[in-house]
Amino acid sequence: MKKFDPPVVRYMIVCDEVLKDERRQGKLMVVGLTTLVRWPTGETTPVRLERLVVLLILTDGHGTGMGQIVCINEETGLPVFHSAQQPIPFEGKNPSGHYGVTFTLLNCRFPAPAGQTYTLPIR
Repeated sequence: MKKFDPPVVRYMIVCDEVLKDERRQGKLMVVGLTTLVRWPTGETTPVRLERLVVLLILTDGHGTGMGQIVCINEETGLPVFHSAQQPIPFEGKNPSGHYGVTFTLLNCRFPAPAGQTYTLPIR
């Protein structure tokens, strides 16, 4: 069996929702783009976001693999929350094309206020 490198992430967009545009085939609409999580002034208690959606645009994919989004505290290197694992199928798709996949994360709890940075690496 031939071994392939993992797919390449061309874009990673964090938002509230991703919708298919019914009027334009192949077009997606990103709702509620999320670029920053802010704590209310003077607050140090955890912040919880009810839902985050991560849209990945991938290329160079082969076969079927499993994907998961994990939020990591950059200062400690420890995971904070994660999505469920889900299959990402590339069978029958052009490896050099772009393929979109979404992950939904529920009850996203950021335990510490600003001063700590969080990332969403792909596993």
